[in-house]
Amino acid sequence: SSLKVGFIASSIGLALGLVLGSLAGYIGGRVDSVIRTISDSLVTIPTIAILVVIASYVRMTDTTVMAFVLAAFAWPSPTRVVRSQVLSLRERGYVRMATLSGASSLEVMFGEMLPNMLPWIAASFTGGVSGAILNATGLEVLGLGSTRVPSLGMIINYATQASALLRGMVWW
Repeated sequence: SSLKVGFIASSIGLALGLVLGSLAGYIGGRVDSVIRTISDSLVTIPTIAILVVIASYVRMTDTTVMAFVLAAFAWPSPTRVVRSQVLSLRERGYVRMATLSGASSLEVMFGEMLPNMLPWIAASFTGGVSGAILNATGLEVLGLGSTRVPSLGMIINYATQASALLRGMVWW
């Protein structure tokens, strides 16, 4: 279940980051300023503190709900990196040729630039999955996760509630 949360949160966060970062980097202007300001602001805020507040109000009955809550804070970092990649790629010759040949902005962004970012996307997805799993585990250890679904954080939570370390039962 922890892996499921990681996959869902990272997929949604990366998809939002790709769309917003591509728009900000390729279009520029006011769109870039707004998206960059929002993503930079959210990157500086400690995510786990906000997640604790949100998780204390939202009933986490399912791992999917937790994944969506985590995905709401998973997009700023990919947005920033995709924006910088698009700013670099839009000056390349093949992008200029595609623009001169009459390709639309969406065709250039997602047909020409996106394939060149696939290695970074794969690495970012892997990092996003691990970050989402760590955030979900942290919330569950605090008792803010779903108590119905066995997961890494809930196992640690139950072990600490039963004083496993004080009893010498480290295998718990």
